Amino acid sequence: MKGILGISAAVLMAAMLSTPAIAQQSEPRAVHNGNADIVSQGAPNTDLNMDRYKAFDQFAAAHPDVIKQLRMRPALIESRKFLATHSELEQFMKEHPDWRADFAKNPGNYVPLSRHAKKSTAERMAKNHH
Repeated sequence: MKGILGISAAVLMAAMLSTPAIAQQSEPRAVHNGNADIVSQGAPNTDLNMDRYKAFDQFAAAHPDVIKQLRMRPALIESRKFLATHSELEQFMKEHPDWRADFAKNPGNYVPLSRHAKKSTAERMAKNHH
């Protein structure tokens, strides 16, 4: 009986402590500590190349089969055979020469890690950077 009460108390405490953390993720928060007010908010996204992310979003919308394959195997971006069979991707890379290196380094910035992700690359990057 004591074990069940202890577990219940631990679960209740974890739920109470996690609620403020969840709320912090979506909006700036202020903490009042004595005479000090500490305000926290996300970082600006001015250093992100949003034009590159938007261009990729347009490409992704037009070529979902390519995106599906890249999501499953990001290293395909380095495969000559894959690029030879997807001339539209090769053309995109010619139009956006810095994209390939960034994709190879950070594929999760471009293709969702989850099959169920619904937001565009630009939306995910803007949200994650705040």
